[in-house]
Amino acid sequence: MFFENLLPALAWLASAAIPVLVLWRRKQPRGGLIVWSLLAGLLMCAAFWMANNHPDLNNWTAWQSTLMRWSTFGLAPTLAVACIARLLGPPVGSSRTILNALAALGLALLLALQMFFTSLWDVATDGIGEPLLLWVVNLAALLSALALLFRAPGARKAWALILLVGLPLLMAASARLASRPPGQEWGYMPGVLTERSAAVIDDAIQRYHARQGRYPAQLSDLTPRDLLFLPRQYILPGWEWCFAGGAGGFRFGYMDREYFSSPREVKIVSEAGALSVPAWNCPLEEVSDGLAP
Repeated sequence: MFFENLLPALAWLASAAIPVLVLWRRKQPRGGLIVWSLLAGLLMCAAFWMANNHPDLNNWTAWQSTLMRWSTFGLAPTLAVACIARLLGPPVGSSRTILNALAALGLALLLALQMFFTSLWDVATDGIGEPLLLWVVNLAALLSALALLFRAPGARKAWALILLVGLPLLMAASARLASRPPGQEWGYMPGVLTERSAAVIDDAIQRYHARQGRYPAQLSDLTPRDLLFLPRQYILPGWEWCFAGGAGGFRFGYMDREYFSSPREVKIVSEAGALSVPAWNCPLEEVSDGLAP
């Protein structure tokens, strides 16, 4: 049992340490820093997509799901933190300093978005992604801060303290916002965002009807003219919106629940007219939750 727990811990520790060692192996950065920063940005975009869409990994093979979890919860955030530290550390010209600061800010914002949506789905599904991601980022921030203290020149060592304090605070603030909307109690943010998404779709349905004189047969008819893309719901992973429509009427809703342990119920957002098809497929079935480690 000890070794079963030790090996994963060492793997996560290596995920945090290796990017720092690779990026700080030279005192003065070269063109490779740009490549590493671009790679970190691409990986963070993929990690953000995974956190936002929360796909079911249970249908993947074991090595595929393990690789996806490691790359999104391990490699991507730690490489982003290491790149942030490296971008802020070396002395460069004023124009390059501004570009480096903007690149570091972009990576920090992607980290905050990943934490927000990871925490959001934790609230909706009782997952454990938030503490794991917070642990990984804090460890990477600690190692990167130590590298800044030893390798950065002069006053730039102050970035070590800013990184060590500011980045965990940013992640904690993102996690708190995902679980507690301003002025509301814990656990309501998934419902708040889902209601906003539903309102956007409902407005698009009305615009479609005003233009076409009929209601859409399916929600995909709204894209890309009325909606560039369909907003998603954040109540149940793997679920789409409930919709039935035709020339004479429509019904639009989604599966809702107050908390992850609450009973599911169908919430009708809007409906009008008479449906030409009787099907209203919104079954109360169990859904799997495959992303949270």
